[in-house]
This record gives sequence, structure tokens and C-alpha cells, in this order.
Amino acid sequence: MTDVATEDGLNAADAGALIRRRRKERGLTQEQLVDRTGLSSQSYLSALEKGRYHIGRSEHFAAVARELQLNEDDIRAISPGSVITLHLPAAHSAASRGYRVPDAPPTPIPDELLEAAALFGSSPELAGLREHRWQAWMASVPHRKRPATPGEWLDFYMRVKDTIDPPEIAH
Repeated sequence: MTDVATEDGLNAADAGALIRRRRKERGLTQEQLVDRTGLSSQSYLSALEKGRYHIGRSEHFAAVARELQLNEDDIRAISPGSVITLHLPAAHSAASRGYRVPDAPPTPIPDELLEAAALFGSSPELAGLREHRWQAWMASVPHRKRPATPGEWLDFYMRVKDTIDPPEIAH
């Protein structure tokens, strides 16, 4: 492999090898790089690194370049026409841009849901009803017809408990 760029830049195989080498130098796994850059999947990154696709044509090239801390020569070699500002944070949240982001108010837990947790949550298979993450998630989900009784909350929980794993929500 050579790192010599033509006027069109490195071919896909050489560009992919350069990305793989820089990723390993940074001590990142493919999964970590995918998580940090918005690439669609580990298998897509693997294909990029093997030269099946050209990283310079990926919409996530800028994020990859920032995360791997590619230098200007690497960027020009991969994609000669690219202009990438390397000092931007990888995440482009409002807070990272200097805006003050107010804390979200805690999700109110309906009394009927709390009652369902007290009535049915002592059973091991229904223990999730007692967990705050479940209660907050169930209360925040848009419903066609919001459960109005402890039994309706139990029915809703039973329908989703095997397919959903709600995140922990600060309270």
C-alpha cells in the first residue's frame, strides 16, 4: 500500500487502510468509532476499511476525521476537495455550541401507574413496574388512549416488557 495521493486522492483501498491504521493508533475499536461518529454500522466501517467504499465520499467523513484526529495531509490524501474544521467537537449539541440548555422537567408519574406498581410490582415477572425508568418511560410514551386505571397500565406494561428496555432517566 502507498499513501501517495493522485489528484483524485487515495483509492478506496488505500484510504480505508489509512483509516484503519489511524483508528488502531488511537486505540479505538470499530464499534467505538461507529458510536462516536454516526456511521451506520460496524459492518459499514469494516467495508470502508477494506476499500469496498470510499470514506471520502461518506457523509460522516468529517466526523471520522475529527475523531481520529487526522492531519491535513491525511484529509487531503483521502479527499482532496474536502475542507474540514478539525477543532469542532464531535457532538453538535446545542450545549456544545454554547447555548444554555435547560434541564428537562421530570416526567410526572400518573397516580394510576404508581398504584399499578404497588398492586402488581411485587411479582418477580412484573418487578419492572416498580422501576423508575419503566414508570418514566411508560408515562412519556404518546398513547392513543392513555391508560386510566392500574389494570390498563399493567396491560400496557405486559405488551411492551419483552420488547423494550427503557433507558435510565434522571429524576
